[in-house]
Amino acid sequence: MLALILFGALIPLHLAPAWRRDKNRAMGATMATLTTLLIVTAYGLYYIGSDTLRGLTSDLHIACGLAFPVLLIAHVATGRRVSSPVPQDRSETFSEPCELSETVGSATQMAREPR
Repeated sequence: MLALILFGALIPLHLAPAWRRDKNRAMGATMATLTTLLIVTAYGLYYIGSDTLRGLTSDLHIACGLAFPVLLIAHVATGRRVSSPVPQDRSETFSEPCELSETVGSATQMAREPR
């Protein structure tokens, strides 16, 4: 029941705004589909009377439940990578070394100059 409440809260607070931003859509759609499948199979486990269908539903629910944490971690990692304002290739950011002595020297000169 708690999972249904959390998923219901995620729809207006996270899913809809993220879908409009058009970032990480594939992984988000995968997570939403997996969560919906978990909900449907949970109801199936509760209401299905047939032993054959119940066994298949149980197997599917277990497989989805095991895949969920892995896909959640991948979804968060992908979202952070896509939304990150920092360039991923740090060699471009730090291409030339900074000379500390030049920076400190110019700062002390500026401090000594009269205003």
